Amino acid sequence: MKWFEDNLIRPYTKAIAAIDKAKQTTKTDFKALNKAMPKQAKSMGNLIPSKDYTNDQAVRVYLWNKAGYNVPGLNEKEVNKLVAYVTGNPELGIYADALLAISKSKKWLKPGEHWDVQTILSDINNLTEKGGRKAYLANWIENVDAIFSEENM
Repeated sequence: MKWFEDNLIRPYTKAIAAIDKAKQTTKTDFKALNKAMPKQAKSMGNLIPSKDYTNDQAVRVYLWNKAGYNVPGLNEKEVNKLVAYVTGNPELGIYADALLAISKSKKWLKPGEHWDVQTILSDINNLTEKGGRKAYLANWIENVDAIFSEENM
């Protein structure tokens, strides 16, 4: 039982605790950012002047472009328009860069095929729930793979 405790149970519980802590920290940081920049936070649902995208979508496209990702369904002209909109609005650019900082990641989460129906908040949730989960559980996954390998089975 001690061996299972050391190799499976303890690594798993440590990883889950780290995920919970990261989620809480990110949530707290996101609330603090929105409190510090209420004008930008409240404007996320507003349409940009061309009326085809929201500020939320423009910020996310800006972050994906910064990370070097292609955004499904957008051509280069549309991406450049959205990036230019964010960089042309200094406070929105600061807000976007602060989002990246609170994600504690070098790159924003890669866009999915249906990115346009999601939001910054869903991206932040996915950073810890999907993107980060595998990293946090890496030690446990490695142990499980070794213990339950074809050779051992």
